[in-house]
Amino acid sequence: LQITTGARIHEVLLLKTDCLVTNKLGDTFIHFHKTKTDQKEHYVKIDSDMNEWINELQSISIPTPILVSSKSTSTTFGDDLEVPRLFSNRGGSNILLPGTINKFLSKLTKNLKLNSSFSSHDMRKIHALYLRMKGKDKVDIQYALNQVNIDSQLPYLATKSDKVIENLKSVSLKGVWSHITEKPQSDSDVPLDT
Repeated sequence: LQITTGARIHEVLLLKTDCLVTNKLGDTFIHFHKTKTDQKEHYVKIDSDMNEWINELQSISIPTPILVSSKSTSTTFGDDLEVPRLFSNRGGSNILLPGTINKFLSKLTKNLKLNSSFSSHDMRKIHALYLRMKGKDKVDIQYALNQVNIDSQLPYLATKSDKVIENLKSVSLKGVWSHITEKPQSDSDVPLDT
């Protein structure tokens, strides 16, 4: 969701189960109800694939309401609402935390044998770079990232060399799996053939 929407990790993790909104024209949007910039809300238009994916997440999400306090030390980004969440932990007692996502990304990077690791914030940066590669201007990128200050995107864009942007463009066209010809086996793999 971060790569597709450019949302901050806490905005994604706070999503309510009923986060999809459809307008009168039939366009579907993800409703981010809590943002860093304290704007009332932020909507991101999604395509049919993303809509299907979120519907699948909704079908497996835990229906128990979860209170995410803004005063908690583990979730200082909370919204103080007790509602069903799209991303809860295994027990349904809390939402997934950014640290959990970053540990997963680190393990994924290691398993893919990539030269560098990615954090959840890098997913947001990739979205900004993708918009730049598509020729979007600063104002479009500012709106997509839901940033108050247009210069906030400079660390995302100005520090990336043309070579990095070309590599990311290649990944966006070919995918991250193009260099992998065989899946490495792990002791924790579950065999699919029975």
